[in-house]
Amino acid sequence: MNEVELIRSLRWVLRCQDKEILENVRKLKERVSELEEELREYEALLRSLTCEIETGNRLEEQ
Repeated sequence: MNEVELIRSLRWVLRCQDKEILENVRKLKERVSELEEELREYEALLRSLTCEIETGNRLEEQ
């Protein structure tokens, strides 16, 4: 294999790796978005439960 063929082969390998990396980054960004949405849902649930507990505590104090 001469130098030109070697360079072409290496470029091809790098392009394939770049595509693979970009696809992995896309998937990771998608997963992060899903996790952020789950986090927002858990935060809302926690706020709701906290309000219920505080309301219950106030009722007990009366």
